Formats: sequence, structure tokens, C-alpha cells
Amino acid sequence: MRREAKKAQGWREAWITGTTAVGVMLPVFLMVPLLLQQAGMHAAGSVTALAVTSIVGTLIMAWRGLPYLVLPSMSIAVWLVWIVMLAGGLNWQLVLAVQAAASLAGLLLWLSPMRKRLPRLLPQPVRWAVPAAVGVMLVLYGLVTARIVVHSPWAVTMLGSFQDPRAYLALTGILVTVVLLVRHVRMALLIGGVVTATLALIEGFWVLPDAPFLFPEGLDHTACMLAPWAPAPKDTGWMTAGMVGLVLVLVMSSLSWSMAETICPGREHGRTIAALFGVSLLGACLGCLPVTIAPAVVPEKQENPPGFGEKEQKNLGRRTALVMAFWIPVLLGCAPAVRSMAEFPVMSVPVLTGLGFLLLVRQFHFARSYSWDMRSGITAACIVVLALSWNLTAALGCGILAWVFLGAAAGIGKPAAERSADDGLSWAIRVLALVYLVYFIFADI
Repeated sequence: MRREAKKAQGWREAWITGTTAVGVMLPVFLMVPLLLQQAGMHAAGSVTALAVTSIVGTLIMAWRGLPYLVLPSMSIAVWLVWIVMLAGGLNWQLVLAVQAAASLAGLLLWLSPMRKRLPRLLPQPVRWAVPAAVGVMLVLYGLVTARIVVHSPWAVTMLGSFQDPRAYLALTGILVTVVLLVRHVRMALLIGGVVTATLALIEGFWVLPDAPFLFPEGLDHTACMLAPWAPAPKDTGWMTAGMVGLVLVLVMSSLSWSMAETICPGREHGRTIAALFGVSLLGACLGCLPVTIAPAVVPEKQENPPGFGEKEQKNLGRRTALVMAFWIPVLLGCAPAVRSMAEFPVMSVPVLTGLGFLLLVRQFHFARSYSWDMRSGITAACIVVLALSWNLTAALGCGILAWVFLGAAAGIGKPAAERSADDGLSWAIRVLALVYLVYFIFADI
């Protein structure tokens, strides 16, 4: 009898956590296909490809007993579409080919005997700064979407007009979300998004379509469309494509490892990250951008009840992932209603900014356990500040170059034995710095 009660309680917990996570990550279903449409991809096909890739990835996590929701990263999607495709001139077929190559490389790396050393490939301040930079990009993207922050001819950004309905509705949702987060309400992000969507619906800015449901379609317009032979727009286009692939491997590895270690600390994550690269390879073939572990499923750390061992933890993780995988086809069937939200995307603003704030808070919490010096601080600051440009290539590259340059400068005048012992300059990080230096000199950033 006690066993049945514990099982029922586990399913209730899984339904609450899984439903909340999918609801919170609704902006990904709203915004990523909309971004890809700007790059020329078929609208319905991009939604279907995202949903199928997410279902497959989440079911793989369920099979591994992990409570991970697998979705494209919003910040990576913004970078790929706005910087790489629209500003850089690479078409989406070529970017999918680069993603496939990067995913295959990441898959082989994380399945190789090197996987235990890969988390230490990047120095500690770079590993810390990558998720923090993603958090900054999420907050900034939410504020720009709401027109709370707009472009300025005099400064980097400036405040928008709060007479704009999108701005004042989004600000209301952000305030509701922040208050709930401060009060440690578990569904704070979801409630903030629902409140904002309800206000938009009441005031007539968001209108439900006459046919809110649709059978999934359009995959024939996106599947198997990756084209590595697509012409590059400039002489250095292929160099840009190669750097995009390198950044994808590094950022996806760092971000996935950070999320996995936050949700399930102390476990072996190598094969899980390899599986994520495998799903991203499938996504490239279907027409979906690279996937990572969604940060919305990270719960606040709490004590497990008595008798809650590793087996019970895996069962709970499996049930949670199954609940998430159940809701994704429901969202796919509601694609017209979801698409109508994207026309007035105010609901996504409190969720995106809330996710960004949570990522930053977690990284600041982790920072207390690190030993920081001037070199580490400058390296991390380079990455986080340059994330304001939306350019992950430039942010990561400048951080790595800063680490190597400052390490070499600090070692001037020291004996060779002391320099090699404390400068943190492995052969791998030196090679990465050289690659980025060549790229910054000969290619358009």
C-alpha cells in the first residue's frame, strides 16, 4: 500500500514538473520557428522539425532516467539566425550542414576515451562565463522583443516608450514573474507568461485563429535540405562556416554540461551529452537547430524524502521526461494557435527574461566556489560583455584569447617550470586561441 502511494506521489510530482517545464519553454516553440522563417525556412516545416527532434531527444532522456527537456537553445538560435544567416549571409541549408558536421564531431568526441577530460578543455572562467553569456542574451532578447529596450543612435541601447502596449504588457508580466520568483513560487515563469497572455487576449492584441488545430505538415520542405555545397557569400565564407561549427561544439558542450551538472550533480554526463549531439545531428537532417537541455526544468535544490534512493530518482526522472514528451505533440497539434501568439509575442517576454535571470543567478551562485583573480575576472567579463553583441563566436573567441594573452603576460620573467605549472595554458587552449586569432584577422567577425 505504501509502495502504491509512493508511486502515485511520484507521478503527481512528474506531472507538475513536466507540465510546468513544457509550459515555461513555450516561447521556444513560438520564437525559434519564427526566427527560421525570417531566414527563409518553411513555416510549418520548421515547427514540425522542432517538435519531432524534441520528442526524440526527450524520449532518449526518459530511457536514461533523466528529467531533461531537449529543445533548441533560444540564445544559440538568435545567434545563428541574426548573426550567421541574416548578417553573415550563410543560407539556412548551409548552416544545417555545418550543424550536422559539428554534431557528428561532438558525438565522436563525447563517445571517445577523451570524454572524461573534455569538461576541463576550457579554463574555469570560460566554462563559467558561457552559461552566464547565454543568460545575458536571453534577458536582452526578451527586452528587445518587448520593445522595452530599443536601438539608439547615441548609445548601445535605450529605453523604449511605455505607451507601446507590447512594452507595458511585457513589463507587467516581468514584474509578476520577478515577485513570484522572489517568493519562491515553483511555477513563477509559467504564471508570469499566462498572466501576460491573458491580458493581451483581454485587450484584443492576441486573437485566437478560427482553426486553432492542424495536422502536422511541412516536413518535406525542411527534411534533408542541408547543403554543404551551398555557395558562401564571400571569400571568407567557408572560414566563417568552419568557425561556426567550432563554436557550436564548444558552446553546446559547455551549456549542456552546465545544465546537466546543475540538475543531476555528480553523475557521469559524457554519454548524455553525446546523445544530445546525436539528436542535434538528427535535427540538422530534419530542419531543426541544435538542441540542448532546457534550463526551465532545473528545480530548486531540496532534500529527498526518506528512502528516496538512486532507483527512485531515476524513476522520477523517467516519468518527468515522459510527461514532457507527451505535451510536445499536443503543442504541435496546436501549431496555428501557437503561431498566432508569435504575431504578438508578449507572452514570451517574462519567460525569456526570467530564464535569463535564473541562469545568471545560478552562475553567480557557482562563482562563490571558484577562486577568482584578475585574469579570470577579465576573461569572464570579455565573454559576458560581448554577448551583448549577440555574437557567440566573437564572445567565446575573445574570452579564450584574453585567457591565453593574460596568462602569457603573467608568466613573463618566471622560470619555465613555474610558468607551465600555473598559467593554465594547455596545448588545446593554445591551439584554440591561434585558430580564433587567424579567424579574427582574415574573416569578418
